Amino acid sequence: MKINLSSLMCLIDTNEKQYSTLFYSLSDHVFNTSIQELNGTVNIIEDNKNDFLEELAEAKRLSKEISKLKSILYEKNNTSTLTDGRTIQSAIVENSN
Repeated sequence: MKINLSSLMCLIDTNEKQYSTLFYSLSDHVFNTSIQELNGTVNIIEDNKNDFLEELAEAKRLSKEISKLKSILYEKNNTSTLTDGRTIQSAIVENSN
């Protein structure tokens, strides 16, 4: 299977942005809005449980997908060599230090 490394990195970046946006949205659905009457009854105005669970499942799915894509990228970077004989991954490590 041929993999375009720049497309793969772009896909990882897009998924990571979606993941961070999803976590921001999750914070909006953590709490339910309710009102307690003087007689003790509680009326739930906004129930966010279903939205929270759906977004949490999507966040888990995205997390697994990002991990899988990053492992593919790391493996491809370790197997692809540059003209000087180094792997792409070793060049990345040398350049980041």
